[in-house]
Amino acid sequence: MANSEYTHMFKPIKIGNIELKNRLAMAPVTTNYTLAGYPNEQFIAFLAARAKGGVGLLVTPPAVNLFPGSPTHVVFPLLSEKAHIPLWNEVVETIHAFGAKAVGQVLVGGVGRQTAPGTTSKAPSPVPIKQIPPENIPPKSREYEERKGLPCLWDRYKNLPVPQELSLEEIEWIEDAYAKTSGLLKESGFDGSELHFAHGYLGDNFFSPRTNVRTDAYGGSLENRARVLRNALIKTRAQVGPDFVIGVRITGNEHVSGGLTIEESSRIAKMGEEEGLDYVHLTAGCWEAVNW
Repeated sequence: MANSEYTHMFKPIKIGNIELKNRLAMAPVTTNYTLAGYPNEQFIAFLAARAKGGVGLLVTPPAVNLFPGSPTHVVFPLLSEKAHIPLWNEVVETIHAFGAKAVGQVLVGGVGRQTAPGTTSKAPSPVPIKQIPPENIPPKSREYEERKGLPCLWDRYKNLPVPQELSLEEIEWIEDAYAKTSGLLKESGFDGSELHFAHGYLGDNFFSPRTNVRTDAYGGSLENRARVLRNALIKTRAQVGPDFVIGVRITGNEHVSGGLTIEESSRIAKMGEEEGLDYVHLTAGCWEAVNW
């Protein structure tokens, strides 16, 4: 490692109050390794292998806190009450055992516009997904489906139901849920939390001018569209204290007409910094541009 031309990559670095042993981080991925919405041995083993491989930071797959009464989302593991802490503590202890730091990603409320036929979803505005443009579907996905004789996964996202518009009370619940879930992550032993505001999911739906057409305090100007993030950061910091790392994952560019641009995302990141954000995890694309 010492002779590598990437020497800086293997030097320690601090994010907020934690020091990473190197600058290698693993982004969260949806593994489907959960049992009825809870972390299981396969889920833990997947993360353990990456920590053992030497990365300095692991951001876990989203810990979800859904709207009251919502069905369990079996793809994402739950973290909405103290009874879930022991399961997540085992995840953290395994990551720490291999010398890596653990940040838990937080997804609250639901998936926003990214729903499925026959279901009801909630979003900032009643703007549905009508179709994923063929040119925005990953070619390898098409090739795999054709080779295996599988139906096209993306065809199920045509003319999806119109989402219900969130009430102000529900938006406040979202802000509070980011804080509550981050607090549960801290109690579980995590080193930080990463608020999910990307990839066309619920949080990201607030930022984009094409999916947020509200006329109240949460719509219109970029400052209003980012209000839910700023409020969530303020509430989360109050919940977890000054030493717990808080990050956010945001979409830099949606890569669709009328969507969020890198200029706007840069301003959103700056707003987050003003509210005590420790880092920004940048990504790209949205549900209508999944090839990104």
